[in-house]
Amino acid sequence: MDLTNTNSLMISNSYDEQRYKKSVSNSSDTKSNDLAKTEKATKEFEAYFINYMFKEMKKTIPQGGLFSKNDGEKIFEEMRDQKYAEMMANRGGIGLSRIMTEHLRANMSQTKF
Repeated sequence: MDLTNTNSLMISNSYDEQRYKKSVSNSSDTKSNDLAKTEKATKEFEAYFINYMFKEMKKTIPQGGLFSKNDGEKIFEEMRDQKYAEMMANRGGIGLSRIMTEHLRANMSQTKF
């Protein structure tokens, strides 16, 4: 019996085992990274949705008054509404982000790579 082949086989198995453990570890890191990216994306989507709702609601308010708004005021209000929407989404918003994240997380756990 050739011991060099046996030793190389043991070393090879040990190396494969280390690679497997490392890949499992990287896989769990990847999953947690994917979940973080999913949460971020759903919050950004919710912020966009809330901002869109603000715009549509403002369209229902009659324009007029003593002074008309100039372009600078319109841009300022749009930027302010966008920031309000981002703040709302980051603090829980209307729950859209949470629901989407839960749904996507369930689908991600069922997906086999």
